[in-house]
Amino acid sequence: MLAFDVMLERLIIALVLSLLFGLERQIRKKPVGFGTFAFVSIGSCILAIVALSFSDTTPLPLLSGIITGIGFLGAGSLIKHQDKVFGATTAASIWSVAAAGIAIGLGMISLGIVFYIMIFCIILMDYFFEIIGFGHYNTDIMICVENPAVMSALVPLFPRGSKCTHYTIDNKNNENKYYFIVSSPRKKLLKLLSKLRKAKGVMSVHFE
Repeated sequence: MLAFDVMLERLIIALVLSLLFGLERQIRKKPVGFGTFAFVSIGSCILAIVALSFSDTTPLPLLSGIITGIGFLGAGSLIKHQDKVFGATTAASIWSVAAAGIAIGLGMISLGIVFYIMIFCIILMDYFFEIIGFGHYNTDIMICVENPAVMSALVPLFPRGSKCTHYTIDNKNNENKYYFIVSSPRKKLLKLLSKLRKAKGVMSVHFE
């Protein structure tokens, strides 16, 4: 069995590295945030330590069970809305963080650290591509208007492929809210939001 200080060192390394991903996902208001990444990382790490300490032959059977279980957790972060799927990057990063935690738990600390850095670089690149408008990103937009007739002039502003998922009517407050899913580069999305907010008859526009 490993010495306690060795096990503690590996757990601390797994925890500290996982905080980078948790904070990044939390700041960007993703479906899975700070706590989940930390729990996945140290949980995978300690299970790897247990498998290494108590397995008479090879820890692979227990480790494969960990990866399978984390796969189900990652699937839970996926959100399907109409024909669009959100959260794929978060789901993949959960699985990857678990794998890195296992590597550290098995004593391959240098490999685990390099893997963590690679994952974080990929996430930063994905964020950079989103900022510069490289590729398409799904965005939920809510438009609040006083008169529903205004929507006939607003709908043509949306890019092709946009869909109105649902709407709500509040006759008491004269508020009609329409919810859209828009797939568009970030720059075009910002232009769309600007046009919508300046349009006549629009009370408010929100997006996430």
